[in-house]
Amino acid sequence: MKIRHKKWLYAAVFLTSALLLAGCESKEERAVKEAVSAELDQLKSPDKKTIEKYLSVHELFPDTDNGEENVDPDIVKIF
Repeated sequence: MKIRHKKWLYAAVFLTSALLLAGCESKEERAVKEAVSAELDQLKSPDKKTIEKYLSVHELFPDTDNGEENVDPDIVKIF
C-alpha cells in the first residue's frame, strides 16, 4: 500500500472508533442518569412532606425527646 492509502485507512479507522465509542451509551446508563436527576430535581424545591419522607427527627436524634424537660429554662422562656 502506498502511504497515501495508509493515511486514509488510519483516518477512517480512527473516526469510526471515535464515533462508536462516543455514541455508545446503554439504555441502563441513561435510565440511571434520568432517575438520579429526577430525584435531585425533587430536592431543589422540597416541601414539608418531602423533607419528612427523607429525614426523620427521631432517626437523626434518637436520644432526644419532644418534651421540654431537657431544654434549658432560658430557652423555654424565649420560645
